[in-house]
Amino acid sequence: RVTGRIDWSINVNVLAPGTLAWAFESTMKGAVVDLPAPLGKGAGDEMPLRIEGRDEPGPPGTDLITASYGRVAQFVAQRKQDGANALIDRALLSLGRAIEQPDAGRAERPGLWIRGELPVLRADAWIALLPRDTPSATGRQDPGLVLAGADFDVREFDALGVDFSKRGALLD
Repeated sequence: RVTGRIDWSINVNVLAPGTLAWAFESTMKGAVVDLPAPLGKGAGDEMPLRIEGRDEPGPPGTDLITASYGRVAQFVAQRKQDGANALIDRALLSLGRAIEQPDAGRAERPGLWIRGELPVLRADAWIALLPRDTPSATGRQDPGLVLAGADFDVREFDALGVDFSKRGALLD
């Protein structure tokens, strides 16, 4: 869904013995993001991308990953170490003006939560991107991070061929 070449930089800081913080930054110029609005963009367009990671002071073995994509989206995830793997146990994706909310910088509840304040949302374009049920390498269905809830404030919203314009939706 993302193709092309971009310029980027990364900065890594040792905050204290055994404690790191890092930041990846790019203008994304040169990349095509083949996603529905509001995330898609052409190769000639700039959309500042910043992805940061830092160890959390507690509980031990947790870190916080934050990604911002222009003024369009922000993703925050708290991870826990599980042996050799780091698993996301809580995440918040904020879209549009929802990134301005005071609590947009923390994923407080388990699971994936999505919050959006957008002028337009065409859900069918996003539904088409959902993976079909495929077994994992173990033969089990692997749900990964499960959608726990969503809260959208959208002026124009359509899904499954139905126009739900000028209505709010809270999925919990």
